[in-house]
Amino acid sequence: MKEKGLMKTSCHSKGVITTEESKTVRHSEVILRSNVEVRPYSESLKKTGLPRSRWLLAMTGFTLAEVLITLSILGVVAAISIPNIIQQYQKRVTVTKLQKVYSELNKAVTNIKLLTGCQTLTCAGLGDIESKEITEDFIKKAGFKNYSSFGGGGYQFCTYGINYSSALSCFNNIYTNKSTGIGYRITNSNASFIRDEPAALIGVYIKIPNKKGRYHLINGKDVFYFMIDNDFNIEPAAICYGGRWCLAFKYKTILNNDNYYCSKEVNSVYSGTGCAARIIQDGWKMNY
Repeated sequence: MKEKGLMKTSCHSKGVITTEESKTVRHSEVILRSNVEVRPYSESLKKTGLPRSRWLLAMTGFTLAEVLITLSILGVVAAISIPNIIQQYQKRVTVTKLQKVYSELNKAVTNIKLLTGCQTLTCAGLGDIESKEITEDFIKKAGFKNYSSFGGGGYQFCTYGINYSSALSCFNNIYTNKSTGIGYRITNSNASFIRDEPAALIGVYIKIPNKKGRYHLINGKDVFYFMIDNDFNIEPAAICYGGRWCLAFKYKTILNNDNYYCSKEVNSVYSGTGCAARIIQDGWKMNY
């Protein structure tokens, strides 16, 4: 039988805790005691000055090795996923610019008709058979704003097929809108596929250089093509046959039998010329 007035005690690891002291232990520590293996208290913990009720929390952290392994795993995951995230973002930016271009070109056709009162490129003075650059004239008649000539001496812009080392064409200037990051170069030529007729070939440049030099611009990535035929029908363009440009959707049957119009697998100077058509055909998605 215990003596009256003697305080009840309970054993705990390497020390003795009175009943009154045990009442001060937080409920969270009691839960930890029931679920965590308690290690002997160390002298280093005593030196921290932490109350006894915080020691269990201090003894249940991660080791340095565990932290390093976790960081290594996170680094590998980031190295795999970040480049893909950046690529998908760049594709979305490109598609957004192309949507803006398509809308802008359709408005341009309407403006040219209203300004000139013409229903054909030839009537509007934009469809001469002799091939020449008409970018400035087209932009003025279309009512485009904030576009100016960019390039000249010291600049050379060369367009290349996807995965192909020879240039499709090279020139010295384009008309750009620096606020939108979009550039145009427009030529009129006898560029239709079946018969020679006036048409305007529109090169749309998504990548705008900022200093002098020779620039390697890739079809289907940096450059996309549209055409306006003599009747003001506007469509994505492509090289359809024998190096001749055509309206991609009008000659869809030919495109379906021609692998190089937007393909990474075929090495050709023309590969990628029809990628604007593919993006629109795929619901404004860049699936290549």
